[in-house]
Amino acid sequence: MSKIERELFGSDVARRFRVTLVLVGLVVLTLGTSSAAMNAGVCLSEMRLLKDMDYYRGAISVVITDPIDGITEHGKGYSTSKQVHSHKYATTEQFLAEFPDCCRIVAPNVEDGGDNVDGFDQFAGYRTVLVSYVKRYLGDDGTQRSAPVTAQVAVSHCGVGRSFR
Repeated sequence: MSKIERELFGSDVARRFRVTLVLVGLVVLTLGTSSAAMNAGVCLSEMRLLKDMDYYRGAISVVITDPIDGITEHGKGYSTSKQVHSHKYATTEQFLAEFPDCCRIVAPNVEDGGDNVDGFDQFAGYRTVLVSYVKRYLGDDGTQRSAPVTAQVAVSHCGVGRSFR
């Protein structure tokens, strides 16, 4: 390396350090930008911005396909879980037609009975959707009954709900 090159670019060690520093900076910038985009509701694989309703549909899809059909009954000083045979919804649109105000986005892990959303999930853009509705089911005696149900579902930045089972 000539004297002029050394003055312009520095030693080989210093140059390698600067190149490494620039590469690390680019990686951090890329990760930070993609995380910020996902947290803003951008689905990078589909190149679209999600609306709240997209998150709601993802959560409802998990709720209506839940393989365990149950309710929690509350009494004086106790609560018990009970398996029931409830009315099933074929589509998220059918569910939304009956319960148009069923959903809202909440802070992660604020209520019991939901999917845990950890720091990595939040970094990856997951949102927590609280789905509240009235489940209709047949009682032990064959009569039609209903019970309020609340489910907490983690939904990805592309609107896909994560099963809580």
